[in-house]
Amino acid sequence: MVTAIRIRVGMSRMRPEQRPSRSCSLPRDPTAAALGSHALAGEISRGYTEELEHWAWCIRRNPDLSDPQIRPKCHPEVALGDAVVALTTNIAARDGRRIDFKHEWFDPKSDETPEEVKPTVPV
Repeated sequence: MVTAIRIRVGMSRMRPEQRPSRSCSLPRDPTAAALGSHALAGEISRGYTEELEHWAWCIRRNPDLSDPQIRPKCHPEVALGDAVVALTTNIAARDGRRIDFKHEWFDPKSDETPEEVKPTVPV
């Protein structure tokens, strides 16, 4: 089943009686409703607090870096991957074109970049 979604720009300028109904005509799914209400319960977190807590835990548990298994969740390889995806998405949106990802962009030892400019800082 395909659901069409219409987005109306400028609805805030409409009088309340002109605005479309917020009710949904799709069949109700009790499981989805329960999961949705559970997901919205409590405070919404963007993950920053959890990342800092985990980083502090890593420092307490592995202060001399002797255990390579205990490291922050956002170690350099993860951060590089997130940056590559965000940067490439922005370039594709700005230029209005498709960009195929290259494995070299995700390699910390590679000088290849999505914008095809070699870094000037020596590694």
